[in-house]
Amino acid sequence: MMAHALSTEQQEVMGLLLGSWFYDELGVAKRADIAEVVTLQRSDRRPDRVEVSGAQLAQASDVAEAKGHKVIGWYHSHPHITVAPSHVDARTQGQYQTLDDGFVGLICAVFQEGDSAMGSVRVVAFQSEDVANEPGGFADGSPPAYDDVVSKKPLWRPREIPVDVTRQGSSVPHLRALANLQDALFEEERAARRKHADAFFADAVFRKGVALLATDSLHPLIHVVASKLAAQHARCAAAKAKLALLRPPNYDDL
Repeated sequence: MMAHALSTEQQEVMGLLLGSWFYDELGVAKRADIAEVVTLQRSDRRPDRVEVSGAQLAQASDVAEAKGHKVIGWYHSHPHITVAPSHVDARTQGQYQTLDDGFVGLICAVFQEGDSAMGSVRVVAFQSEDVANEPGGFADGSPPAYDDVVSKKPLWRPREIPVDVTRQGSSVPHLRALANLQDALFEEERAARRKHADAFFADAVFRKGVALLATDSLHPLIHVVASKLAAQHARCAAAKAKLALLRPPNYDDL
């Protein structure tokens, strides 16, 4: 998720969270355990919002079921802007919660401005609550829109929920997710290329996008894998040295 958010500082990116819900005795979701994420290919790349196709959402649901998980939430990035959910985020989250009240949203704020925030990544988890029937409408006291009141549309207000990050033992799933991320980003570039009517312009933009992808995402991943491999070789050598010390001496050779 972090790597996906850091893959571009020009547009927002989005993915889905796979895992399990834990309910209380009343059947209310109290905790969501995120096991892994699914990177989604954007159908429209914008700096302030992200859109994906319904086919990808259905496919991600099938992937989750095959792995014994469920789609329990979604994530997206906020490049160069605050981590706080926007009104669009609150509405999108509220729509997801109509499918399951345990659905959770994560926002990764990256490429923050200022010396103190440089290089930092801020993450917030949130859900939305309908405040259409509350006086004042929103937390800041602003009244709801007249059209929303007449049509009785829900008015969604974001509500932050706590996040607990735990470390998994194996790094293999993370490396596999990073490899899958490269495929998703490359497919985005190919899809954007097919949308342009001008083939010459499309090829130029495609080459630039692939070059940036290789420089900013693929090459760092290769270095990470190489360092992991070197660390594994070092651990294997150390284990073999300890094993040699534990073996009993062969007195026939004396």
